[in-house]
Amino acid sequence: MDRKNYYELLGLPFDGSLEGRAKAGRTDMLDKMIDSALTVWRDKLISDKARATDKAKILKIEEQLAKEADLRRAMFGREGTSPEGMVEAAIRKWNSRLESQKAGGAAAGDPAKRAQIDAELALEAGIRAVMLDKKSRRSEAADMIEKCCGKLSQLLDIQTYGQSELPDVTEVQVKNVAQRLGLPYDKAAEVYESKGIKVIKPRKAADLKKSFLDDATFENLQKLFEKLHNDKWIKGTPYENAAKADDLYSLACLLDGGREKEVSVYRKKPTKTLKDIMDKFSVRLASDSGSRSYAAILRDLVSIGASRVFDSEEDRERYAHSVKRKSLASSFRCCGRRPLILKRTETLPRTA
Repeated sequence: MDRKNYYELLGLPFDGSLEGRAKAGRTDMLDKMIDSALTVWRDKLISDKARATDKAKILKIEEQLAKEADLRRAMFGREGTSPEGMVEAAIRKWNSRLESQKAGGAAAGDPAKRAQIDAELALEAGIRAVMLDKKSRRSEAADMIEKCCGKLSQLLDIQTYGQSELPDVTEVQVKNVAQRLGLPYDKAAEVYESKGIKVIKPRKAADLKKSFLDDATFENLQKLFEKLHNDKWIKGTPYENAAKADDLYSLACLLDGGREKEVSVYRKKPTKTLKDIMDKFSVRLASDSGSRSYAAILRDLVSIGASRVFDSEEDRERYAHSVKRKSLASSFRCCGRRPLILKRTETLPRTA
């Protein structure tokens, strides 16, 4: 009998999918360890059975082997993850069916029928040698995949014949085709791409919470700026101009001796330069002996600027997004509507 006959005998598909079906199940490390241990256990029992001469011992070994399916179901919730486990399950089912036919029904009193069943049962050793040969199964799978890829290639040639512009396909569409043809996704995608058809991957959703400065810090900054604007003790001091600041960029500019119209220049300055300004005034304000409220407010502002905003490019970008969002929110409040983009719970697709 050839290999295809063995597959048919056991009711297994001769389409190269045996290896692939195993990969469709759970493949975590614990599953692999359990499956490996069960395979070693089964192989040892089969070896012991082949060497045994005592019928009682052989019967005991067969009873243990019969428990394998129950063990696998208990551990995996199915026959097993490996192709070997699937083959063993098919052999047990086939063997059980033939033994039942031999013990009962018309075969019980028909020597010719019993002889035919015995002849079929005698094929088990050959079946195991062929079906449990991993190298051969993989070779079959590779051949089947190659043939299937060839047919898919021909199908795409027909579908795109005469088209000046090839249509794009989504990753989901390719996965559906791969599943129907029994192909691994990457092989199916390779065929599409070899024809110049672009496979579009789904855009990942960006969590807007990670795109903005955390609410508590940003709200604290806004409250500090409001207090600074209303502080009456800052007038006539070297920090009087800082009271005009409404964000950390304008604060850096005015503390550094710049004028209001130069704030845009400071928005473009390197992050390190802005941090250095915050650090410099943090030291200066810390040594300021004045106990006026404006000094404490400024100390808090430059401290947050140095440690939570201008400490990295990422945090600086988050702060810039928060400032922009605040500006947009104010504009839309005037219009009486607030778009979904301004809700922190919403997610947007990444543009890059």
